[in-house]
Amino acid sequence: MRSVAILASVSRVFVRQLFRPTYLLSADSGIPELLHRQVRDQSLKESRLRAAILALLPQEQEAAIAGAIRTTCKEILDLTSGLLSSSDAAEFQERLKDLVEEACEMWQGICRHSDAVRPDFELTDYEDSIWEQMFFEKGLPVFSGLGQIQDYDPDAVLFAIFPRLHVSFDGEEYPETCGVLFMTSCAQAARKEGRSARMIKPARNDSIRNRLLRSRRPSNKPNLPQEDSRDGLTESSSTA
Repeated sequence: MRSVAILASVSRVFVRQLFRPTYLLSADSGIPELLHRQVRDQSLKESRLRAAILALLPQEQEAAIAGAIRTTCKEILDLTSGLLSSSDAAEFQERLKDLVEEACEMWQGICRHSDAVRPDFELTDYEDSIWEQMFFEKGLPVFSGLGQIQDYDPDAVLFAIFPRLHVSFDGEEYPETCGVLFMTSCAQAARKEGRSARMIKPARNDSIRNRLLRSRRPSNKPNLPQEDSRDGLTESSSTA
């Protein structure tokens, strides 16, 4: 469950910080929502507006891209803090930066297409829409096609780990890629496995610990003189 939660959180950081139509404005500027409304009304206007934004202030664009990469890496490193050893953390940080830079470069190429592309985690029904399912076998992630999503109960889906990429053209939007879902049944199996592991794990033997502590404590019984000492005192008294 921890692995799934981290993957889902990382994908949302990528969407929020990297998969944006422009880096000149902040992630919460509202420009993605504005362009999405425009593409529904008239996709050609959205394409021209997006191209104009991408052409603005080239030097500032480069600085904003570098800032988005740094922010993405920082947020993901904060998410994974304490999960890796010091030696693994250094390698992870280096590989993460390479991955983020590659993803950023690929996304900029996507943004230069005339058709608008938008990541979406929503479980919207589309004809012939395909999702994939993620589960674990022997500790390794496995992906399995689920078929058309309308054939499945939405209550059986816990959340989307990776979003679908939607393409818009002439006011129509459809998913171009398969997203990845995590199912409620998989979460229940993970909880059951976690409970079994806790039951198998040996508990700390508090009774032994308590006995050791009691043996170290001073006794509450009164300090009586030894038998030999009492005899000696009796003999001295009778002699006197």
